[in-house]
Amino acid sequence: MSPPREKIIQIAYITTPDRFDDCLHYWQTAMAAGPMFLGDFRLQNQTYRGKPTDVAMTVALFFQGDVQIELIKQTNDAPGAYLEVLNRHTHIPRAGIFHHHAITVDNFDETYARLLAQGGKESFMSNLPGAGRLTYVDMTETLGHYIEFWENNEDLNAINRRMKDACAQWDGKDSLRAFESLYAPGGPSLSAKA
Repeated sequence: MSPPREKIIQIAYITTPDRFDDCLHYWQTAMAAGPMFLGDFRLQNQTYRGKPTDVAMTVALFFQGDVQIELIKQTNDAPGAYLEVLNRHTHIPRAGIFHHHAITVDNFDETYARLLAQGGKESFMSNLPGAGRLTYVDMTETLGHYIEFWENNEDLNAINRRMKDACAQWDGKDSLRAFESLYAPGGPSLSAKA
C-alpha cells in the first residue's frame, strides 16, 4: 500500500464580523491579494463535537500562487470550530487568526480515521450542497490547528480552477467579486443561504 498523496491546498484565517472588512483590506493592500470571491454559506447537516449545529458564515477566497487563502467570519452565534478558536484569543491580528489548512484526499473515510488515530478529535462535519462531505478535524493538541478536507468533487475542483485562473490574471480591478460568479452555467450551487 502506498502512502497517501495529500497536499496542502488552502490556508484559512478567521476574524470577527466587526473586523472582517479591515481583514480583507489588509490582505488586499499588504499582501497584494485579489481578486477576492465573497460568499455567504450555511452548510447542510452540520454537527459540532457530535451535536447538531447551524453555523452561518461569510468567506472571502482567493489564490496566491498555488495556495488558496480563505478569510472567514461567522455571522451567527451557533457553536462551532470558528467560535471555539476565536474564544481562545484575546488579540486578533488584522490578517485574522490562523485556523486551518485544507488538504486534498483520495479517500475521505480513511483520512478521517487516520487523523483521529494520530491524535485528532472529532470537531465539525457537514455537507457541501451538491458536493459531498466536509470536515474539520481538531489537530490542535498535535499540530496546533485544524485540518479541513472534503470529498473529491469535480464541480468544486472546476470552481477552484476558475478562481485560480482569475487570480493569476488579475489586473488590480474589480477586487471583490461574488463567489457565485465562479459557477458554471447550469452547474450546482455550493452556497446554502439561510
